[in-house]
Amino acid sequence: MKTKLSLLLVLIGLLASGCDLLPDIPKEADLKLVSDPGKINGPLFNNMAFNYNRYVQPGDKVFVDWRTSKNQYNEPTGLSDDTRWRIYEVTVRCSERNVDDSVFWPDSYPENTMFWFPTWSGPIDVNGLPFTMQPLTLKSLQPVLRPNYPWDSCAPHNIPAGPEQTATIYVTAEAKYIEVSLYLPEDIGVYVVKWPGNPVSTSTSGGALFKRVDTYGDITITMPDGTVETRNIPIDWFYVDAVFQRAVGPAGQC
Repeated sequence: MKTKLSLLLVLIGLLASGCDLLPDIPKEADLKLVSDPGKINGPLFNNMAFNYNRYVQPGDKVFVDWRTSKNQYNEPTGLSDDTRWRIYEVTVRCSERNVDDSVFWPDSYPENTMFWFPTWSGPIDVNGLPFTMQPLTLKSLQPVLRPNYPWDSCAPHNIPAGPEQTATIYVTAEAKYIEVSLYLPEDIGVYVVKWPGNPVSTSTSGGALFKRVDTYGDITITMPDGTVETRNIPIDWFYVDAVFQRAVGPAGQC
């Protein structure tokens, strides 16, 4: 009984001192990102874990898979959610060459998958695409530079000999859509809200509004008193970056 009485006295004291036990309620329009901000995990390399082998070999045909999956160690790979996110750009640069390698995205393969030939930057064809070192598919989009396949990365070829080096892989993913919440103070009248990318305005009496949006930009809010305010959905909410490094073995030493 004494314990209950003590707690009651503490509660009365807090209320008397002006402490607010309820969560703070925004007094103005408040915008938040509520969907997963996204993450890029290491991809699968030829269907194996990213660092399963110590090296990738110069000129080898490496299938890089950024789709949401798991490797043989049950670790997450690729995009954290490839229904919401997609690969926007991949750049690979090897330390000894200091020139971007060519990467290829054949239409005949699933979204978020690509090919990389370590240390290879192909000559450009008439369509503005690099030639590949070997066909990517039977109906490859890329013209074939040499007729003798399959390619053997350890056989004599025109990739200059070089020491072991590090390939740095820069990756950017883009959200197809995100989900945000917009809180408007209640019980003060009617708001008119216009979301970016949507020409239609909606009326609301306030509260928490949850919205799926597919573009960044300003939310235009006509307040109950007729004034206009904006809240910005930043472009950063639509992109996520990651950097990976992979050892590339000396050319011709397999």
